[in-house]
Amino acid sequence: MHQYGDVSYTGHITKAGDPVLRSILIQCARAGIKSDKRLKEFYLRIKRKRGEKKAIIAVARKIVVYA
Repeated sequence: MHQYGDVSYTGHITKAGDPVLRSILIQCARAGIKSDKRLKEFYLRIKRKRGEKKAIIAVARKIVVYA
């Protein structure tokens, strides 16, 4: 992660790490989309541009980075 003033760059999404944890994060992201309006809007915006799989991964990453 790099920070320049108020902007932080956290890097790219990778498949490194525990696959069970990734699975749990995906489940959390799906639940978050159903319950949080802002996450759903973010998901739909990314889904239009990149597709469903990348959108759900982006939501999971957003949950982890901002939690």
